[in-house]
Amino acid sequence: MAQMRKGWNADNPEDLAEMLRDWRRYAGLNAQEAGEWLGLSARTIEGIEQGRGFGAPRVLAWALVGLRGKSGIGPK
Repeated sequence: MAQMRKGWNADNPEDLAEMLRDWRRYAGLNAQEAGEWLGLSARTIEGIEQGRGFGAPRVLAWALVGLRGKSGIGPK
């Protein structure tokens, strides 16, 4: 199970939404910018953050974990 912090479950749409929102805040990105980093549209980012889920939640969660550690994707 892909997790960013203890207790988060990427397969749960509400947890995935929280993971993505927290990552965007950490990175200082808006939905459009986050979508560019993740290869998704701003609309898809917004839908995930509203709890609509995502077809590959574990892949997205691991991408967030990896990008958080990548230089240049940190707090601004």
